[in-house]
Amino acid sequence: MLASILALIVALFIAAAATSKFSPILLSGAMLRRAGGKSPSEAAELAGADILGALGLAERVLDADQDARLVTRRDGVVTYANRAYFHLAKEAGVTGLSGLPPRIDRFFAQQGAEATKVFRLCRAAKGGEAGEEIIYQLMGIEGGGKRRRFEVSVRPIRGADDHVAWRLRELPVDEEKHDVLASAYADFPRPVLALEKSGQIPWANAAMREALGVARGAICHIDDIVLGETGDLVRSLWRMDRAPLSALIRRRDADPIDGAFVAFRRGGVGEGFACVELIINEVADEVEEVTLSGDISESPFGIAIVEGEINREGRVTQANKAFTEVFGGAKKNTPLAKLLSQEALDEIAAEVRRKGKTGAALAPIETTLGTGVEARTFAIYPRPVRRKRGAYGVRKILLYSVDITDRKRMEEDYAQDQKLRGIGEIASKVAHDFNNYLQVVLGHCERLMLKHPAGDPSYTELVQIRENAQRAANTTKQLLAFSRKQTLKREVLSVTEILRDFSRFLTRAIGEKVRLELINGRALPLVKVDRYQLETAIMNLAVNARDAMGASGGALTIRTENIPAEDIKALNVAGLSEQDYVLIEVADMGPGVPADIAAKIFDPYFTTKEVGKGTGLGLSTVYGIIRQMDGAIGLANREGGGAAFSIYLPAYTGEVEEKVDVAPRPPSQSQDLTGAGRILIVEDEDSVRTFVAATLTDCGYEITV
Repeated sequence: MLASILALIVALFIAAAATSKFSPILLSGAMLRRAGGKSPSEAAELAGADILGALGLAERVLDADQDARLVTRRDGVVTYANRAYFHLAKEAGVTGLSGLPPRIDRFFAQQGAEATKVFRLCRAAKGGEAGEEIIYQLMGIEGGGKRRRFEVSVRPIRGADDHVAWRLRELPVDEEKHDVLASAYADFPRPVLALEKSGQIPWANAAMREALGVARGAICHIDDIVLGETGDLVRSLWRMDRAPLSALIRRRDADPIDGAFVAFRRGGVGEGFACVELIINEVADEVEEVTLSGDISESPFGIAIVEGEINREGRVTQANKAFTEVFGGAKKNTPLAKLLSQEALDEIAAEVRRKGKTGAALAPIETTLGTGVEARTFAIYPRPVRRKRGAYGVRKILLYSVDITDRKRMEEDYAQDQKLRGIGEIASKVAHDFNNYLQVVLGHCERLMLKHPAGDPSYTELVQIRENAQRAANTTKQLLAFSRKQTLKREVLSVTEILRDFSRFLTRAIGEKVRLELINGRALPLVKVDRYQLETAIMNLAVNARDAMGASGGALTIRTENIPAEDIKALNVAGLSEQDYVLIEVADMGPGVPADIAAKIFDPYFTTKEVGKGTGLGLSTVYGIIRQMDGAIGLANREGGGAAFSIYLPAYTGEVEEKVDVAPRPPSQSQDLTGAGRILIVEDEDSVRTFVAATLTDCGYEITV
């Protein structure tokens, strides 16, 4: 050994002298210093490293390596990267504007299982330990990126404890070239795959692909094979206890089938993978015999067995009572086309085909039977009956029907309420601003009318301004009522008394050609309502009825009735609970409301009147008022012609406070509002503050703003 060291020294002397680039004495001195206290093999190894550094060859050797090389600190900061690593970083698109090489965790910046492998490698690097993993990386943009496979290793550097060395070696993606085990099981007659702890599948043999009916490369994760949750399955297989684990297996162009997995050995680099065999339960793939037992025949939801193609010659061979009562088909071999619409049949057939391709759970098909209040909505769930692969014979499909009418109505009511709530928020803000503007307009108009009394040429115009401003103020009240933001002053009152007192105002509002008829019910319970808001709702309905009857006029009938709790369910009106209600029906003799408009009649800003003759807020305001008073409103066309709006108000069941008679106040006399003193005005609206200040100044007060 000593002779070899001496020979190396002599060779270095000759090389250094020939190149005239390095000092032979310095090189030999370096070797002798590194060799002191070391064994001959260690001394030669250390001397070789120093010689490579002195000759400037270390970096060139790394740059010439076809594998990506990286030297980092233990915390991941890059110290050196060779050309191959720069090339990979450029292909991955992770090279920054500065052109510096990316950290290893940024190069493999992925989510899920691959991120776990990178984390394990970085943890090993931080601890100065060795590590090795197989990592998949999508690189490039075209076609969503190309899947590439790398063997990534990290090693500590002897003599440089703060640094570690990384190596990225690209491996073939072809499953059979992965490793020795992949090649060994490639032509194995039974289905075998490699399963990583993360659930990823590095390779699957030809028998596995044939059993599942998929092409090479189509299986990447256990979720591609198993229906349902796979976390517990992977953890159990990873324990390698060789116990069969049952699962429902997906198959392309076929129904899912029962199977079992058995893990039998480990392999691979780093954490590696488990070799798993798939066992198909052929018995479960036989034809499934389906009959309706006595218990199923009496089930609360509908069940039917259909033979043949759904939208062709499909016929109902068996059906339980719940199905036949709704759809018919009590007679055997009734064509399915007679029971369901063609649209529903097409949707069911498409859903069955989709399930056969993806293996996913079937979505329900909704169909509606009947019209109007008699309409019922059903969800139909189809389930194909499994039969042996390649078997011939009549196809069977199970149909389950569930009544979802109440759920659909609740969803529609909620959507309508949310829509009204959203527009109501805007309406309430607009109404608040309008009130401020109108206060200023009406206030200044009153001041001008004091300066221009009756007889003045300007008095008529001022009256017009005041009346139209007051109409605008009434519109703001409608907006507030629609948005349900107006404060209610609810009192316990009699509907009969309200209508009796309000009838004279209604008579003037509907005109001479419309005849008002009041039909008061007997023994009506009291209601707790805001009298003004209820009168506003009735007035809007009356004016709407007058406009519907047109110039020819007719009779406007307002009828009241007590609806007991036991009759509520039969009314089939959304929003009513099982309690007593008072009905107020407003009916006209107009043309009625068409079916396509009835669904939108209470929508805000919806109107069938000509432009400029309707705001579209009348009926939506009524809807908001009645809902705010815990009531409900419905619309129906009368048999003899005309429309009838029905208001349902909950009967008041609490105690009624006795009213105390108060002596009437003497008639008020005009008061002198002038005076003296200083008044502080606090108002954030400039126009309102200016009007109040001017009015008080006219009365002789001093103003501080």
